[in-house]
Amino acid sequence: MSSEHGLHVMLSYHWDNKELVSKIYKVLRSRNLPVWMDIHGGIGFNLFQSMADGVENAAVVCCFMTPKYQNSRNCEKELLYAERRRVSIIPCRLTRDWEPSTWLGLITAGLVWVDFREATEMNIDLKIDRLIDQIRIVTGKKLKCFLQETSNTLENSSGNALYNLYPMLPQMTEKSGHTTSTLIVSRQHQTISNVNTKPTPPPVPPRPNKNLIRERLVDLALIDDKKENNLPLNSRKPDICEIPDQHQADTSSIPDILPLSPSKTNNGKKRNGIVIDYSKFHRSPRIIGDDNDEISFCCPSGVAISKTGLIYIADQQNQCVKVIPLLKSGQPILSRPFNRPKGVHIDEHGRILLTEQNRLLILDHELNLLKSIGNHGSKPGEFNVPWGVATDCSSNIYVCDQMNNRIQKFDTDGQFLLEWGYEGEHVGQFYYPHFISISGNRVAVSDQLNHRVQVFDCFGNYHYKLGEPGSEPGQFSCPFGVCIDGNGHIAVADHDNNRIQFFDENGDVKRILDKEANPLFNFQGVHGLRQVYKSKLLPLEETYRFHEFHSPQLDDCDFSAKPMVLLVGQYSVGKTTFIRYLLNEDFPGIRIGPEPTTDSFIAIMNNDHAGTIPGNALVVDPSKPFRPLSKFGNAFLNRFVCSQLRNEVLETVTFIDTPGILSGEKQRVDRGYEFTQVLEWFADRCDRILLLFDVSSLDISDELKRAIEVLRRNDDKIRIVLNKADTVDHQALMRVYGALMWSLGKVLGTPEVCRVYVGSFWSKPLQFDSNRRLFELETKDLFDDLGKRTIIYRS
Repeated sequence: MSSEHGLHVMLSYHWDNKELVSKIYKVLRSRNLPVWMDIHGGIGFNLFQSMADGVENAAVVCCFMTPKYQNSRNCEKELLYAERRRVSIIPCRLTRDWEPSTWLGLITAGLVWVDFREATEMNIDLKIDRLIDQIRIVTGKKLKCFLQETSNTLENSSGNALYNLYPMLPQMTEKSGHTTSTLIVSRQHQTISNVNTKPTPPPVPPRPNKNLIRERLVDLALIDDKKENNLPLNSRKPDICEIPDQHQADTSSIPDILPLSPSKTNNGKKRNGIVIDYSKFHRSPRIIGDDNDEISFCCPSGVAISKTGLIYIADQQNQCVKVIPLLKSGQPILSRPFNRPKGVHIDEHGRILLTEQNRLLILDHELNLLKSIGNHGSKPGEFNVPWGVATDCSSNIYVCDQMNNRIQKFDTDGQFLLEWGYEGEHVGQFYYPHFISISGNRVAVSDQLNHRVQVFDCFGNYHYKLGEPGSEPGQFSCPFGVCIDGNGHIAVADHDNNRIQFFDENGDVKRILDKEANPLFNFQGVHGLRQVYKSKLLPLEETYRFHEFHSPQLDDCDFSAKPMVLLVGQYSVGKTTFIRYLLNEDFPGIRIGPEPTTDSFIAIMNNDHAGTIPGNALVVDPSKPFRPLSKFGNAFLNRFVCSQLRNEVLETVTFIDTPGILSGEKQRVDRGYEFTQVLEWFADRCDRILLLFDVSSLDISDELKRAIEVLRRNDDKIRIVLNKADTVDHQALMRVYGALMWSLGKVLGTPEVCRVYVGSFWSKPLQFDSNRRLFELETKDLFDDLGKRTIIYRS
């Protein structure tokens, strides 16, 4: 299906699963969805061109993940190309007891996946319905079929049409003046004593068309919500109530309907919990992990601060929990591995509550395990991807059981007390509850894919909700974090809108933190930094003619460029071999030999099309960060080249290989350009500088000395590498190491001892095997250090 027919849904799969995916294809087509599948007319004469067309014209790519899919080179190319073009991706899981990893795990991390595991004729239609619903959420108005569906339904709407959208919802009954779902009441008020007598819940209702309801029935829904909450119809603000304390003491005798009393003011009963200080938001935020040498994260998913001033961070993709001092920067004081940790919370006793893969952990302040609660399942006390966790004033534990679409409550020892919620859009129902926050008797839950925040009491009784889908103030798009303070104010991390919204006790928007209100609170990462530069710094630079006297204006490519690693050293120390060792393959233009083979500056970058670009073309390419190098003249540009190839390591880093430094004044003059000035330009912009030495040649020539002197102002980036250490025995290596430290001490002139990494960075067998263990440890330390800046991973 080409672009002339509009965008389509692309099905990406491995050949072994073509029968199942073909069945899904036929059902989607029968529902009038435009679908692209290779074996159903998607492949033309050129395979790769057809795959590219499928991705380029896709509104969303549904990838059906299996171990063979992950190991398929074509599948990898297909999905990576979709991610590079910013096409939405919906992962569909087909294999039980398997988690995607490597490239696939990185792309699908944090995405909402659809479960096609153990698909049968009995349940395949339900699973496809969930896929269609997810496609509707992800694509929005990109697909014409959803727009047409909404239009047709509006034309045929009638007074009873609302109830046709919810064919399987439970019966609603009137009780004590409140309209309450009998299913929610029967499920939420259960303790350990009556778990076995729990009635079987009705089937999960199919998800309605959210856009249709929002457009057609906003007024009717408003009236229903007010009746549900016992509100007068002329009021648009939620009635925030507190439950008397006597009802919190004994959870074993919970009445169906609790009497509600009006909220106490600050002059009456003192509220529980923190209070948001809005004056703090005029200050610049402190950023941890973005520009810090010692601390780095990969998809942090939960954070909590202890009373002793320690920050506990669940680093999901790095699969660990890190502990960082609140008032100091530097290296984490503690880091422990966990299985994809998600939510973290600290209770009144100082215990650390952590949700990881399908269980809740209770830890001490040093992250030692005290107790493990639950396992995979849907019964009371079991979890299916638990996420947010919080405690109330009685230390009862509340957990967002995300994939089970419910909230579970436990006592302080981890014994199950009650649960509430199931999949749906009505009040008290959830579609992927994400985070939870508690203050006094209020429990705020971010209902992620319903794009709202719901507030309950501590026993699961619904109070009110905030938000609806959208980007206007008071609206949400996939809200994640939520915090409710002692005054009833609620802060919500509005994820897809890249902002934080604050609501007062009446439900009105009090403040929004985003790039519109303050560029310092731009939550779009590098894009936000670029906006700050253009709106704040660039006008100042132009006023004082900064670009004429110091450095040119920063372009967009300077912000989007990958981290760079600069390699410097005398000839034949193994700079080019070191890069080849990391890439595990040759790159275009590579030359390795005992003589001075590299006579040019070479930028090794990632690209799907392998080849080289000469320097004269490179400095006029607006997508490359090398345009200022034109000031060094043609003599330099003739010795500057970019080598491009498709490599996994190069997706996160760019290497700069430099000419080998020779001895004597003649070589410096005959270069035709100022070598040290070019070196200084790269050093200012690189994230790491590797200064390589050969164990058989430790002399520091005049030009190397001058090169080290211009690098000294970036001494925090310099790492010393003693290469080819396997060519000498253990005793000789000790002497070489001492001689190198003596030579560097005379040149660097710093009181600190340089960190020297000893190893042999090539793929050939070691000549002297006695130091193998030392080389392995040194190699790991070096790659770990590079990974903090450049995210290099090598197995």
